[in-house]
Amino acid sequence: PAGTPTGPLPDGRGTVLTLRTNSQFQVRVRAAKAQIPAAVQEVLELIGPLIAAYTEARQAIAGCRLPFAQTAVTDCREQLTRLTEAGFLTTTAWDWLQQFPRYFQGITARIKKITAAGQARDQRAMTEIEPRWHKLLARLESAKQAGRHEPELANCHWMLEELRVSLFAQELRTAIPISPQRWDKQWEQVR
Repeated sequence: PAGTPTGPLPDGRGTVLTLRTNSQFQVRVRAAKAQIPAAVQEVLELIGPLIAAYTEARQAIAGCRLPFAQTAVTDCREQLTRLTEAGFLTTTAWDWLQQFPRYFQGITARIKKITAAGQARDQRAMTEIEPRWHKLLARLESAKQAGRHEPELANCHWMLEELRVSLFAQELRTAIPISPQRWDKQWEQVR
């Protein structure tokens, strides 16, 4: 019938379904509708901690006025801005969006450590992050300008966020095994 999608459709779990009949389509619609309450509950459980951690990170950034910490504060501000670009709640893959409270907590922990005389350690960690961050930003901008979606590039972005947690807020633990060398290996797949 007219208006019934045919051909490949994503099933929300990374596989593609081929629906050939209206009844197959209706079965998928009913199954999807049944998942809505659970999905809404998951979102609601994430939003509170996400907003709280975001607010705390913004306050930590705004409250750190130590002259020697301004390079780190600027980096944290850029990280926070990049993570919360317009539409991030709908464009970020769910698995990574669930990590955002920890990323925001990592920013807060980093600022607290700097104010407690952790400047030298922060600067050493920045030597690992900064060149990778600039390479990533340049490539993300290039892909955006060209209208390209590069899954490997997205992986580099999330791996870099995990590397930040590893270097600046180890107590929060990482979601994946990460090191500068692992990030570099992933970066090689981007090119």
